[in-house]
Amino acid sequence: MNIFTGHTRITGIGLVVCLLISLSSCGGGTERPDSQINPDITDIMAIPETEDPLSDNLPGADYEGTDLVILTAAEQWQHFYVSEQTGEVVDDAVYARNTTVEERFNVKLDYRIFNGYSAGLDSVRTALSGSVLGGGGDYDLMAGSVSYVTLRVADNLLSDLKSLPYIDPGRPWWHTYVNDELELFGKLYLAAGYWGMMSVSWAVVTFFNKQIVADYNLESPYETVDGGRWTVENLFEMTRMVTADLNGDGIYDERDTIGLLSTWDYMATLVSSMGYSYSRRDAEGGVTLTGADQRIIKINDFLYNMYKSDGFLDGYDLKPVVDVYSDMRNAFAANHALFMIHRLEFSEKSELREMEQYGILPTPKFDEAQEEYITPVISEVAGIPFVVRDKDMSAMILEALNAETYRRVLPAYYDIALMRKYSRDDDSNVMLDLIFENTYCDFCYMFMNAAGLDIYYAIGKTENYAS
Repeated sequence: MNIFTGHTRITGIGLVVCLLISLSSCGGGTERPDSQINPDITDIMAIPETEDPLSDNLPGADYEGTDLVILTAAEQWQHFYVSEQTGEVVDDAVYARNTTVEERFNVKLDYRIFNGYSAGLDSVRTALSGSVLGGGGDYDLMAGSVSYVTLRVADNLLSDLKSLPYIDPGRPWWHTYVNDELELFGKLYLAAGYWGMMSVSWAVVTFFNKQIVADYNLESPYETVDGGRWTVENLFEMTRMVTADLNGDGIYDERDTIGLLSTWDYMATLVSSMGYSYSRRDAEGGVTLTGADQRIIKINDFLYNMYKSDGFLDGYDLKPVVDVYSDMRNAFAANHALFMIHRLEFSEKSELREMEQYGILPTPKFDEAQEEYITPVISEVAGIPFVVRDKDMSAMILEALNAETYRRVLPAYYDIALMRKYSRDDDSNVMLDLIFENTYCDFCYMFMNAAGLDIYYAIGKTENYAS
């Protein structure tokens, strides 16, 4: 599923940016010098919306300055929800989105920020259950990372979005590839749309180190992808070619040259990129597990052998200096790893912002017979609590926030920040479009906490996976 289906890329803005930074070509494959990176776009309000003429078709409404309270389990990525005008293109787009919705419906968006990871599970449950079971309707909307907040579906704390007015999951600002997986017996208690920009920034991608490619005279990874040869076997072979114990201590770590840096939880998402789904739908709309076929057994063998090899370094095994993710990015930027598989958001961080010699690729295919590259996505979702002050208001604002994010924040992030500030060459931009042509979020990932589906993260942990 292409998450940009129905989204007209803002080619007009792209051309303006190209002119502003004096690029000789917008579509070539050449590297951009330092002076052509990080364009300064200072007034997002002056940037036109996308050329897509679609309207959200919402009626006019005046909620008389009501504080619309949003339980936002997204402390670690709250900049996609609430921001001031800073001159940064994404911050200003988020501010413009919020301001536009507030002025249109005469509401005040009141984001109540909670920890978005495991540390926030208890506080989110307590806040939401107190709001619903106590009957107070303290929260009008909620949002968070999908595998954590599906727990609240099991608690019966959320409304069926398909039963509410104004919500239209078929519009382009909703991610149907996620929502089709989230639907349970015809009901949709949580849904993913562009308001949750993590569904874009947390796509799982492969970063590669251009300096190591050059040092070992390897084939350009871009050409490997273009030729349909970017497979897990190709990945494994290249990691073996470059892995070296530089200090001769017999231990392969971040001080040596490692083939692949990642973490076991993100490596588990490669199951999706290799074309396997843990579940399937039955005729009644229920979900059954697929079971262990030859494909998943071979995938397990690959991951098991990769974990056991000297060429793989799990970020969770690093000796902490700052934090796991920052330490991984530092090792990659210091030319100690050929590949790093993790979320696209890494490109926004300072370690990679200061690094010139890297490129971005899709995650690898199972084999060359697999026709398409598939991108696993760590999705973000939103819902409406079962008890709220005004369900029509909640539904209308949720639809408006998704539509306005699609019109303002998506182009600011994807077409300007990502392609002109975070990526390092035009070939990576071509890869980014390829990355988002086929995206997937597995049911078992989304509901693993709610249903105890440990099979998702068990992959590669044991040699005999079928047992």
